[in-house]
This record gives sequence, structure tokens and C-alpha cells, in this order.
Amino acid sequence: MVVQLQYYIEYIYFQHGKLVYPKSNRDGCLPFKLEDFNGDELAEQASVKDIIMVDRGLCSFVAKVRNIEAFGVHLAVIADTVNEFTEAIVMGDDGTGHDIKIPAYIIKSTDAEKIKAQLENAKIEDSYVFIKSDIEIAHPDNIVEYELFYSSIIDLDNRLLEDLARYQAAFGDNVVFTPRIRSYSCIPCSSITRQQDCLSDGGYCPLRSNNLVELTLDDIPRRLIMEESLREKCLLTSLIKNSDLSRGTQRWFEYMLAFQSSCLSNQNFNAECSYEQMQQIGLRDIQEIVNCYNSSFIINKTLTYNEFEHNAILDEDYERAEMFSVKINPSIVINNMTYRGDFEAYDIFMAICSGFSSRPNICKLENMSKIEKSRFRRNGNHQRSHHINFIHVGVAIFIVVSINLGALCAYRYFNKKKLKTQLNQHVNSAVSQYFKISQNESQNDIQE
Repeated sequence: MVVQLQYYIEYIYFQHGKLVYPKSNRDGCLPFKLEDFNGDELAEQASVKDIIMVDRGLCSFVAKVRNIEAFGVHLAVIADTVNEFTEAIVMGDDGTGHDIKIPAYIIKSTDAEKIKAQLENAKIEDSYVFIKSDIEIAHPDNIVEYELFYSSIIDLDNRLLEDLARYQAAFGDNVVFTPRIRSYSCIPCSSITRQQDCLSDGGYCPLRSNNLVELTLDDIPRRLIMEESLREKCLLTSLIKNSDLSRGTQRWFEYMLAFQSSCLSNQNFNAECSYEQMQQIGLRDIQEIVNCYNSSFIINKTLTYNEFEHNAILDEDYERAEMFSVKINPSIVINNMTYRGDFEAYDIFMAICSGFSSRPNICKLENMSKIEKSRFRRNGNHQRSHHINFIHVGVAIFIVVSINLGALCAYRYFNKKKLKTQLNQHVNSAVSQYFKISQNESQNDIQE
């Protein structure tokens, strides 16, 4: 059976239970009641937990799973209602699912129909359907590989980067980190868009970020954002080659934080600022990065219509994203499994810990507080940058103030216009009455 995991649970989870398909409220969009089930369907033994299956549709995934959780069930199964590739489905959060604590699966419609048929037979034969759920990261050995998918440095929160850097330092050589750059092709776009916003004449364009920082970078061509992402890939390769895996990865995080601190502005988001930060972290041979960047493009002098100059690095990252059905930006893949939990550094850390066949000491609870209390050492000094947070707050305040000022101006304009109209009406009415009285007096004078 092909399933996919979603929602905010730890990747150390085992669940064995009796599968129940309600006789009413089968879409799970309403709070469950005992009347929705046959009495003999519900688990009677304390050691056996119910697992409820509902049909997809009519309401959000979050609403379904929340109703199942509220009924006291520890695992939710959602049956797809159309025959499609479920591995590519992301059970999205509607913005209210942060406090859901049970896991949920979506299964193929063909598998769901088999289960429903088996449940019908179980009623006749007085038997039950049980399922076993193991929710964990694959752990083939004591080396964990994880990949961070993002389109640009703008996608990555400053605090998340600092925390990941700290955890990376704690793991050392036991964890292999690889950044992956997401992009999309826009060959049908206008020539101006292809040249200003993309590499390879529309072949590789950066995805739009949900981060407020992007609002402050509207004046720079988005092509520069893609160039920076490609330099970051080349930088990690160079750092690991010239030192070792652990130290090279540490210095890569140092660079990312330094770039966010110094280069996230319309004036500084460029190659010059990038190379300055590389030198700050101790990189001596900038030309190596330049050569890596240039050589990654595959020169093709016989390009035809709708073809573009390919880039070996970005093509590989695109294929990896497609392989793991990465749809959310940023995303994490751990040991070739797409991470579907909460995108917080601590949760990612715990998921990485689940990827070891034998957990290292750093993953034990008594050692966690040491990592949490430590601060990331950047360029020899303990410091914590809140540059991105200040930008967030500043942009938010600017937007709120602008909206309020706009609303106030609009209110005063329309109110003034309304008062002027009413005043004109009163004046016209008074003038009309005056003329009417004057005419009456004139007629009385004539009669007299």
C-alpha cells in the first residue's frame, strides 16, 4: 500500500490498531459521534487503538484530521477518491494545523476500495481489519544524508539557518549536508523576463519567496538571485574539497549568515558582496568559485527553438526535487525520504536523529540542552544576528502604517466630498426657497 505522511509528529512512532470506516460522516468534515459507528466496530481492548479512515473531499485535510484526533484516535487514514499518483500529493496545512499531534496518511483510491471491501467482508465473518504503522526515517547506517531544497537565500529564515548550523556542528562528520536549488523554466516568457529574471535565457528562474524580505528587493533583477544560489552550491563544493566535510559545511553556514547580514539589499545583492563574504570566512581562491559557476553551463552552439543552455548543477537539483515530489519551498529530504513535519530546526534535528541506525550521544535528551544553550560561532565570535527579524518587523510596520494612512486619506476625501454635496444641496434648497418667497411677495405687491 502506498501512503504519504503529513502533519507535525516525531519520526519515532509506532501504531498498531483496528481500522474503522464510519457508517456516517464518512468525509470526516463534522465532529465524530458514537452514532457514526457501529458499536461493535470500536475497539474494546485498552491495548488496541482505533484507526479511522475517511474519504477525501468536501473540507480540508486539517479539518478531517482534527475531527479524528478530537474523537480520541491516534492515527488518521484518508482515502483518495480519484485514481491518481498519491506520492505527489501534499496534504497541505490550511494555516490552522500547527497543533495537530497525530499522523495522517493518504492512500490510493484503488487501495482504499480494497480495504472497504475487506471491511464489508469482516462484518459478515465477524472479523476485523488491523493495520500497523511505522513512522520513521530510513536508517541504513550511522551516516545520515539530508538535503535542503530552496530556491534562494531569501527563502531561508535567519534563525533557522543559525539553528541548523549549530546542530550541524554537533553532528560533525556523521551527517552529510547537501543544498539543492529549486528553479523553474520560463521559455514562453517574454524576452525581457527571460533575460532579467532567469539564467540561460529563461531556462532557470527562481521561485517567488513567501518571505517578507523579498519585498525589499524589488529593484534587483531576479537573475542575480539565481546567480547567488548557484554560487552557494559551488562554494560548498570548494570548502569541503579544501578542508573536510564537517568544517567545510560549517563555513558554508557561516557564509550564508554573513550574506544575509551584509548583502540583502538592493545595493548589495551582487557578486561583489558575495565574494567579500567568502573572503571573510577564509576562502582564499575566489577564482575557483568563478570557474565552477562558469563550467556548470553546458555550451550548445546548435540550440533550436524552445531549447536553452543547460546547467549541470541545476539540472541535477531539479531531478532530485522531482524524484521526491518536493512541492513546498523550502523542504528537507532525509535519507531519501521527504520530511513532512514542522519546519523548525529542532524538529528537523530530531528527524535526522531518527535516521541513524544507532543513535549518537548527541541525540540523547540529556545532551540536547547543551546544544540549545550554545550559540553559533561566526567568524570567531559568538553572536546572533537579528537582521532579518528587524526587516520583517520594519516591513510589517510600514505596510500597516501605509494601509492606515491610505484608509484615513480615503475616509477624509470621501467624507469631505459628502459634506460638500450635502452643503450644496442645503444651499440650493435655501436659494430655491428664497426665490419662491421673493416671487410670492412680488405677486402680492402686484395684486395690491
